[in-house]
This record gives sequence, C-alpha cells and structure tokens, in this order.
Amino acid sequence: MCYVTHAQQCENGLYNFKEGATWELANFDKKDKPTGHTTFTFSKISVSDSTFKGNLQSISYDEKEKQLTNTELSVQCKNGDILIDMESIISEKQMESYRNGEFVIIKQDELFLPKSIEIGQKLPNGKLSGELDTDDGAKAAKVSYETTERSVLAKESIAVPAGTFECYKISSKIHSVAIVAGISLNIDYVLVEWYAYGAGIVRSEVYKKDKLESYSVLTKSSK
Repeated sequence: MCYVTHAQQCENGLYNFKEGATWELANFDKKDKPTGHTTFTFSKISVSDSTFKGNLQSISYDEKEKQLTNTELSVQCKNGDILIDMESIISEKQMESYRNGEFVIIKQDELFLPKSIEIGQKLPNGKLSGELDTDDGAKAAKVSYETTERSVLAKESIAVPAGTFECYKISSKIHSVAIVAGISLNIDYVLVEWYAYGAGIVRSEVYKKDKLESYSVLTKSSK
C-alpha cells in the first residue's frame, strides 16, 4: 500500500514519472531562429525504500536532425519531490561545445524540485564539477557550474505547441568556469524555467546580461 501511495504521488508530480514517458522541446536562438530540438525519455524506473528512481535520456539534434549530444540523467522521486542531476541545467549550447571531447562529471549535487510549489519559495542551490577529455585522453579543461538564487517567481498560463499549461516560473543564476591551459573562462547567465504538473518543463529561457540568448518550448508530450 505504501508503494502504491508513493507511485500516485510521483505520477501526479511535476514529471510524468512512467516507464517510456517521452517529450520534446524545440530550441530557438534569440532571433526566433530554430536551432534544433531535444527529446527526453524515462527508462529503468525502479522502486527501493519507497523511492522511485529512473534514468532520463536527453538527446539533442541540430536544425538538420544531426545528433549533437546524448546525455543520461539520474532522477529520483520520493513523496512527490523530485531530485535530478545538476547536469540538467547545462544549456544545449554549452553541451554542444563539449561534443568534440568527453565531458566527465567528477561530482555533482542533485537539484530539488518540491511536490508542492509556492510563489516566493526559495529552492536549494547546487554545484557541479567535471573535466573535458580530448580524443587522445588529455585533460583539455576543468569545468564547474554553480546555481544560486533559485526561486519561484510566479504562476502563469503558458501557451506552447504542445498546448496551454498552468506553470510555475522558476529562476536560477548560473555561474560556470572553464579552466583551459591555466586560464579561467567565466560565464554567467540566468536560467528561467516554467514547470507544469505532469508535463515538466514547458518553456525555458537563457539570459546573459539581462538579454535573451536562447529559449526552448514543449512541442510533444506522451500521456
């Protein structure tokens, strides 16, 4: 009975936490030009100690349907709360820049998304560190990400190709550092995401210096 209760809470949470559930986001640049799309699929869902665990496969393609990245994230759900690998906050543009090498995660936090979301709510921050290896096995760069000031800004109705959803708007500040040949390259941006229960991310936007850089919208979602 306990497992049934947890299953209902997870299936009614932010994500469609079911084996084989799929959805797709279309990606655009700041001038509304299509830059490709990203597909997501839940798999290998299991139950242990009343916690549901699963893998979320994320595959991104460019506008010509060429595969750019293939990432597998770990996702947990307990009592309706979601914990997802922090790697999920890395933008598609940045992940694409890593495709000529192997991006190896050394350590990362899990980002927390609560079952019950309230406007004004502050969410825990997170850190990630990794290395980018070249084809010859050399360490090309050390990379780190830190997310801060995660907060729920508003509840809004958002219309996207997949439909109209009642969403919670969550904003985060992202600071990333890549150390190449002893030189630090710093990038700061703001990630704004709109989450809907049962659908996950409906829309996301990336801002640099208060200017829109790119955005994604939900185009397909399985029930």
